[in-house]
Amino acid sequence: MIRVPSNKVLVVFIDLDDTITTSKINNTYHFIKLFYKIRGDIARLLLYEFVIRIMLFINKVIYTLRMLLKLSNTSSTSMDTILLSILFVGYNVELLKEFSIKWVYSLLKLRLFNEKILRWIRFLKGNGAKLVLLTACTELPACVIAKYLGFDTCFARRFITKWSIVMGMKDVESIPILKLKNIIKFKKMLSCNNVCVVYIVDKTSASVEQQLFKTKMFDYVIVV
Repeated sequence: MIRVPSNKVLVVFIDLDDTITTSKINNTYHFIKLFYKIRGDIARLLLYEFVIRIMLFINKVIYTLRMLLKLSNTSSTSMDTILLSILFVGYNVELLKEFSIKWVYSLLKLRLFNEKILRWIRFLKGNGAKLVLLTACTELPACVIAKYLGFDTCFARRFITKWSIVMGMKDVESIPILKLKNIIKFKKMLSCNNVCVVYIVDKTSASVEQQLFKTKMFDYVIVV
């Protein structure tokens, strides 16, 4: 049970993939793949399949090395960032934003939101908590999902843009470091320092974010 002193502001950071949405969907890769399909972009669909094969190979190599050398969780985020840049580069941000709205409705229609977490979000918001979506997903569709669900703020992997065209990815840090940076950024944004900080995250993400937990930035961590 979470006990929040009356003189503290409750701030709740919530993960996206496998937490707010179910494990059946990835809000970055499935999002951009469907975007390609709807646009009839065959060349990009073929590129997507090639990129996914590369990612699976890299992750398999990293996992094997970790097992052989008994390493702690090693991130392939730098390579992920490069591959994400390849997938999104050249597209207009406004087009991606428009499709993000359709994406939210498709999540609703296919029941890909975690109903238990949605109930928690409504309860927390109704009781005055500050809600922050904290994810390594790309800013679109993440920020549109956050707006739809009533979050106060969304921190996601940001695009580099020029003339509203995606040129690459701005954030290249590992997932724990990226999230830590955004938590610190949000705390600085708050006018009140007297806060109780909660993080809601799925088991898979929690297993690779031990580095984040060691910082003791959270008063409570809820693993779902």
